[in-house]
Amino acid sequence: MKKLKETKRIKNIEKKWGGGIESLLHDWHWKKGLTHRKISKKLNVPRSSITRWFEKLNIPTQDSSRITVDLSKTTTLERQNKEKTKNQKKQRKKVNEDFFKKWTKSMAYVLGYFAADGYMYVNPRGSCYIAFSSVDKSLIIKVREILESNHSIGKRSFENPNRRNVYRLQIGSKKLYKDLEEKGFFPNKTKRLTFPKIPNRFLHHFVRGYFDGDGCVNFGFSQKRGKKSYFLITKFSSGSKKFIKTLLQKIHKNSKVKGGSIYQKPDGSWDLSLSIRDSLNLFKFMHKDAEEGHYLRRKFCKFKKAKELYGGVA
Repeated sequence: MKKLKETKRIKNIEKKWGGGIESLLHDWHWKKGLTHRKISKKLNVPRSSITRWFEKLNIPTQDSSRITVDLSKTTTLERQNKEKTKNQKKQRKKVNEDFFKKWTKSMAYVLGYFAADGYMYVNPRGSCYIAFSSVDKSLIIKVREILESNHSIGKRSFENPNRRNVYRLQIGSKKLYKDLEEKGFFPNKTKRLTFPKIPNRFLHHFVRGYFDGDGCVNFGFSQKRGKKSYFLITKFSSGSKKFIKTLLQKIHKNSKVKGGSIYQKPDGSWDLSLSIRDSLNLFKFMHKDAEEGHYLRRKFCKFKKAKELYGGVA
């Protein structure tokens, strides 16, 4: 990502249009409803380059049915598909719009996940949306269940076989949008996110939700000279240094985690890394009194295997 932003073409675009490339592409696509093709004409670059920039900068892309088209130029099949989509939209969508008003274990967990893999935006017509995206479909399904939503889950596939499918839950709700604003969230939050005010008794649920979105645990072994050596490393990632620093401070204050190092990656984002003892203490902290299924199972299982190997820690 850093190499892309340093190219002469990108710098010229930012100079001409007076803004960062990420915000320009996001606003043109989401606020003005421009397709990748229209953006490519606006910038006089190939459409394939625009699509590649969206992917490298992690900017979500709208479904084609969300962008206004000229019906006179569409085929009969396209018009039929649009009518079908229109009829589907008539079906009443449901969600618990009071979900973020009261602190609960579930609310703190979903709020933490939103801080990691969620985003919010207002479309050109003034409609407010919140959304969650993940390569783990089971996690998106769980969030939808917790929110008592019946909204459909979108899927984005890639031609590159090494890239995993991305699943998205998108919900239109001014109430949910406003409640998230009151808790300190806003559009394009990645690099400017600050840690929200969370009651201490719900902090570990928020941390677990954030970890399921932007955390990873590496557990395995290496073998040198015939001797097997195990390793365990836990990491949190964030585009905001302020957020990641406060996260570590909160974990230190409310758990037995004592260490942790923060460093900047080549793409400009930040990582918080924990070693073996702190990783196991983090596991105990995050999963204390967690409700069944309110965690990403594959990460939970890695922690559990490591705990069985290393035993208890203090």
